[in-house]
Amino acid sequence: MSAPDTNTDRQQRRHRGAIWGIAIAVLLGLGATALMLLDTTDGEEPPAETAAGAPEAPTE
Repeated sequence: MSAPDTNTDRQQRRHRGAIWGIAIAVLLGLGATALMLLDTTDGEEPPAETAAGAPEAPTE
């Protein structure tokens, strides 16, 4: 069954705040994800490893 009186203009006004809140939350989530990816992929080379897979000992 459908609602007896459907006023879509009034429904749009009533839900405007919730829709803006969802949009802001999505944008914040995307921004946090981008920052996390940029932080973990900072472009530095990983430390060199020997053939056995252990890190090289510092030379004096």
